[in-house]
Amino acid sequence: MEEVDVKELFSKDFVTIVKKMRKDNKMKEETSGSNVKIALLGTGSLQFFSDMLRYYLYKNNISAEVFIGTYKGIELDVMDQNSEYNKFGPDVTVIFSDYRDIFCNFDMTVNEDEIWEKVWHEIAKYEILWDKIKSQTGSYILQTNIVTPIERK
Repeated sequence: MEEVDVKELFSKDFVTIVKKMRKDNKMKEETSGSNVKIALLGTGSLQFFSDMLRYYLYKNNISAEVFIGTYKGIELDVMDQNSEYNKFGPDVTVIFSDYRDIFCNFDMTVNEDEIWEKVWHEIAKYEILWDKIKSQTGSYILQTNIVTPIERK
């Protein structure tokens, strides 16, 4: 996408962008075939991101089929060999990480070794997911940074 096009989009309000996306998406439906299969997996709702991704790919003449995983189901989608995600067989998998995916609750008396043990445990969980994705689909993997909570407790 040319820089001018990006500036033009970002200078418009949300409603204008959505209307333009819908109009252009009607034209996109007329194109056939798919160049790339992209899977979006995450804890939150990914529908809006999916729409924006499709739109920007379309604007760059890239035809894509986009799969949205089960809500709060990253592990379910990846680990079940018969899941819709694995049947889809993506070329690219994007994992949207969230603080709610990490189960590290500490009290004030925790020592540093316990913290690092939990950190490495959480990293290992993602490594298992990455290995499973590679072995089952062979897809490229993009992992977002972990979204932090709005309020810290």
